[in-house]
Amino acid sequence: MTALLCHRLRRTGCDNGMGMILVIGIMGLVTGLVAVSASIAVNSITSSRNRVTYEQALATAENGIDYALAKLQKAFDESNSDYPIPSAADPGGSCPTTTIAQTATTEAGQRAEARTVLNQIATTAACRRQGGVGEYVIWKPPTALVNGLYPKYGKVYAMSFVPSYGAAAQVRKVRMLKAEYLFLPYRPTHAVLSGGNLSFDASTKVTAAYGVDPSVASVHTNGSVTTNGNPTVTGAVTSTGTSTAQSNNFTSTLNPGGAAVQTPVQRIPTVDAELLYYRNRSDHPEYAAYSGTTYLGPWYDLCPDGTARPRAATGAPCSATEVLNAGNLNSFRGWSYVASTHIWKASNVTQSGIYYIFEGSADVGNGNTAIDNITVIAQAKDQDSCANKKYGNINWDHYDMRAPSMTNLFMYADSDITTHANWSAGSGATAAPVISGMFVAGDQMQMETSSAGAVGAIVVGNQCQTGNPDLVTTTEIKNPAIYYDPNSDAPFTSIISTTLWLEYTGS
Repeated sequence: MTALLCHRLRRTGCDNGMGMILVIGIMGLVTGLVAVSASIAVNSITSSRNRVTYEQALATAENGIDYALAKLQKAFDESNSDYPIPSAADPGGSCPTTTIAQTATTEAGQRAEARTVLNQIATTAACRRQGGVGEYVIWKPPTALVNGLYPKYGKVYAMSFVPSYGAAAQVRKVRMLKAEYLFLPYRPTHAVLSGGNLSFDASTKVTAAYGVDPSVASVHTNGSVTTNGNPTVTGAVTSTGTSTAQSNNFTSTLNPGGAAVQTPVQRIPTVDAELLYYRNRSDHPEYAAYSGTTYLGPWYDLCPDGTARPRAATGAPCSATEVLNAGNLNSFRGWSYVASTHIWKASNVTQSGIYYIFEGSADVGNGNTAIDNITVIAQAKDQDSCANKKYGNINWDHYDMRAPSMTNLFMYADSDITTHANWSAGSGATAAPVISGMFVAGDQMQMETSSAGAVGAIVVGNQCQTGNPDLVTTTEIKNPAIYYDPNSDAPFTSIISTTLWLEYTGS
């Protein structure tokens, strides 16, 4: 047909007009492709924006969970509280104080109830907190008591609104999280854990106690770590800050070439001797649960007036009315008191026991001895003010510590711990049984030991950055052998640990 038409119209030209048709067709096709590409690009941008906002909403909800868990840890540390949120017990909380109990018993019911409660809380501006890129609200239902004791278990819910609670519904992203938690006794996670800069010198050796995998005897600082010589560490050596530490004897596969590697900040429990004291009073809700296994020896308060007193049942340190050394003040069970320096000085006839030095420091005298069971705790004066903080130090030499009197705790100082070369602590470096204890310093520590070494773990808080000028200003581990034992709980605090982290979706 086309050929016949062209034959008949060959004088006027068969191709006239066909080019235009082709051009118009191609232009239409290109325009369609451009439109489709533009639509895809717009949809991609919108999808990307929605995805980013969705992730921001998740991060903001996680801010809420983290904030609630941090508040619960602080309340537990300070007063053994496990209070609901919102609540009148929430110190400094601006959210109205009406406590909201959880009534639903099934998982589906609790999810629906949590969504309703969080939306209700969010209507009050004072209850909304600013997260990284949006707002969040939290709900921590009351925790039921078991036999008069907190079971140390609970739930926290958080709901986020991004970019804000007041944003239009079509642009606002909402996400809801649930976390369940337990308070578990603190267990040392590293052979040496420091909140500030750390120095390893010369022939220091950090490895594991008998029967423990040497690769777990790790060292971490939230500052930087330096070395002098070639110290030995059989576990990982890590720091949060940039470090120059290098040793041919860093044997962990996590330290390629023997160099320290950077890892995130590690949580260090609050070091506060007064809180430890309250935790171990007979009126503390947990006392009955652990007192039978915590003590190997009796507890004594060594006071700033030179008296020795029994541990107070309900009051502050040194508040017991009975004076144990009434016939010989300033002297008790091998300890003597130097009032001018607030120092209780141990001697080579010091007897076993838990010695709590209130607003003072511990030091040692002459001679050599081995004490069967001993724990030394030093409380500073003005603990909460680095500028005014005094005392709370332990300076130790000569006297071996065969075992701790308080389970897994040899020394606990609000300020600094300094030990010297001629002493040892614990046993079980190369053979059973393993008898270990922790060394806990609120500020800094300078440790040396004899060749027998120390069995246990070291925790240094670096809570006052410059340290207490009475002793040391930097943390240094110089020449000791430290044998890490991770298998004993510490009696001075518990740490909140999440057992479930779940996002609720849908209605």
